[in-house]
Amino acid sequence: MLSKISMNFTIKLYSIFILSSLLIVSSIFSIEFNPWDLSIDQRVLDRKTISQIIIDPRVDEFRLVLIASERYPYNFKTGSFAFFFRLATVEEANQLMHKIDRYLESGQQMTVKLDGSEIKGVIFHEPYEKLP
Repeated sequence: MLSKISMNFTIKLYSIFILSSLLIVSSIFSIEFNPWDLSIDQRVLDRKTISQIIIDPRVDEFRLVLIASERYPYNFKTGSFAFFFRLATVEEANQLMHKIDRYLESGQQMTVKLDGSEIKGVIFHEPYEKLP
């Protein structure tokens, strides 16, 4: 009888230990990101907000345009809006377009630093990487 009680207690103790260690590990590896802490010139973008990625040729430059809209249920109130990168060549624009598309398809978010509608910097959250 005593061995059953001690065995049940040991199993419960191990399960508590395993659950607590899983919680600790998950809290270490999960990046908690609060978009309300961002400054006015930053925005969080993901695949649900970016509907299209377009290369727009201009006279002296190429623009990589990210067309975004608000997420459901707020999207009925607003129209689409565009953010853009200013790039020198179409090869740079194409390379960046594929990189951003692959990243957004992975389900991750990115934070963009804005100057009006122009994107001045990008922070990829997972894995952490900065673009100029």
